[in-house]
Amino acid sequence: MKTARLFLSILAAFMLFVGYGSNAQNKITTDIRSQDTKHTYPPSYDIIYTLGDSCLGAGHEQHDGNLHANGYGILSDSAKIVQKMRPASYPWQYTKICVGFMSVSGAPANFNYNIIMYDSASTGPGINLLYMSPTQTITTPPAYPLYQWYSSTVSMPVINSGAVYIGVQYDDNPNILVYVAADENAGTTLWPGFYSTALTAPPVWTTLQTAFASYKALGLRAEGQSPVSACVNTYTHQLSNSIVLFQAVCAVSPTVGWVAGATATVRKTINGGNTWTDANPNTGVITGDIYNITAVDANNAWVTTSAAATFIYRTTNGGTNWTQVFTQTGGFIDGMVFTTVNNGFAYGDPVGGRWSLWKTTNGGVTWDSTGLYVPQAGSEAGWNNSIKIKGTNIWFGTNNSRVYHSTNSGANWTFGTTGDANSYSLQFNDVNNGLVGTGVMNKTTNGGTTYTTLTAPGFNNVTGLAGANSTYYWFVRGDSLFATTNSGTNWSMSFADTKGLWGVDVTALNNGCGIGWAVGDSGKIIRINVDTLVGIQPIGNGVPNIYRLAQNYPNPFNPNTKIAFDIPKAGIVNMVVYDLLGRDVATLVNEFKQAGRYNVDFNALNLASGVYFYRITAGDFVETKKMLLIK
Repeated sequence: MKTARLFLSILAAFMLFVGYGSNAQNKITTDIRSQDTKHTYPPSYDIIYTLGDSCLGAGHEQHDGNLHANGYGILSDSAKIVQKMRPASYPWQYTKICVGFMSVSGAPANFNYNIIMYDSASTGPGINLLYMSPTQTITTPPAYPLYQWYSSTVSMPVINSGAVYIGVQYDDNPNILVYVAADENAGTTLWPGFYSTALTAPPVWTTLQTAFASYKALGLRAEGQSPVSACVNTYTHQLSNSIVLFQAVCAVSPTVGWVAGATATVRKTINGGNTWTDANPNTGVITGDIYNITAVDANNAWVTTSAAATFIYRTTNGGTNWTQVFTQTGGFIDGMVFTTVNNGFAYGDPVGGRWSLWKTTNGGVTWDSTGLYVPQAGSEAGWNNSIKIKGTNIWFGTNNSRVYHSTNSGANWTFGTTGDANSYSLQFNDVNNGLVGTGVMNKTTNGGTTYTTLTAPGFNNVTGLAGANSTYYWFVRGDSLFATTNSGTNWSMSFADTKGLWGVDVTALNNGCGIGWAVGDSGKIIRINVDTLVGIQPIGNGVPNIYRLAQNYPNPFNPNTKIAFDIPKAGIVNMVVYDLLGRDVATLVNEFKQAGRYNVDFNALNLASGVYFYRITAGDFVETKKMLLIK
């Protein structure tokens, strides 16, 4: 591989830790190396350490104590390596990434690289590639002993909680991925070192060198900000092909949703609600009314019913078949949450003087209550769907003014009191901030230790709550749906109907906006959507000679891209985006335009990953091109 020597000088530092050996000198100075008596350091370390960082401004990640200095390089011919980063606040959106590069004799003058970002799992990087930047090109990087930061403006997803793993890949050979960076922060398990994955899908992560966590080292910087643009939601009816009472809803993604209710009715959509299909066609297995539904994708879902006994049913094929996986005589399972296809938690009314709390680690095939002991206080019980999970934090509501809370996945529990008897619904957007719906609305900013009462509009009980980021919430009561963008300081009525609404759920888009559904009586389904954002700008003052539709850039994109077009004559211009089924998913231009060159900004926040087509019609000119959205 011809770029194999590009990071040779920096690579020496890594080789020392994995036992390859080196002729490096032992440099003991006043920096952090003086605390490390186990390793030697190559001369390139001094260059990296003393380099000032002019790449970033205020608000950047300060993972190295704001020294703007530490860094190591890693070269890997068959892997990509990412490092952990935790946003300064939530919601947070990274806007610039800086990577340190140097070259050695014989290195190519030009090469390409991409910024990549993976989600976070409890044990390290997750399996979902959240973002890949357009290809960046470096021309003639400085030669050793010089070293320089290169910045890339990025459009990454909004981060609403937890950490992310950001890295760099470059593709001198399209099948070779290489990354330059290290992890840091001495004495804490939050920064366990390098992670690498071979070119597999999903990725299989390996910790390369946990020794890096014993001292500070960093070769990649990130800058970002809290998004300030407001979300613009729209609300529309969708046809459910049912007239039953829907009591539960689960918004898996902008396109995948499940609803359930009376007489074992289950409906599912995989296209954002354009069509809802029967997800329990083989009736007879599920008995009774469904009070709660949870799902992780279009195939794996779980429902619970209760009559003389309580039951949990599971499907792994999109609802074609359901299997009973749990029952408890005299019980009533109020709600379930699955955080992965295997890991789930269920809570139900107390049986025998203790709350009915259950875990599964095999997708609901078996359930275990070992170690999940919470004694019943008086005659307290729970409410349908009144449960939320954020990481290792679990909350569930009661009819006894208590909201129970565990910070360690159910091993230990405390409770806060709302001042109102019933906690019909609750939503926590992060581990500190949440709302609890009763006959009024209660708010907590400390994870549920204490609550204060909010003024909330409407009448009847708050039977459903949902949230998208730290400040956006929705709730239903009676026949109305209400929304707030500032954690309940102000509310607006978003939708009103003649039928009662019972549940609401949303999922967060890349910009932190929420998209999902509210459900209720007589088969009611209300879509909570986000406007697709489009901007059209003229380019220069010249008049082109011919019609032209350019390829969108970047492509692939997530979620923003630009489309340029030329029109030599004034007239009506129409540009529409279609999905693979030929459905119109966005209108980008539909107006009279003067002759000229134009750019269209297209933001596909409410669209799923996949191939799309955009077509322009201007006079007799018609042209169609393909683009790829990757989220």
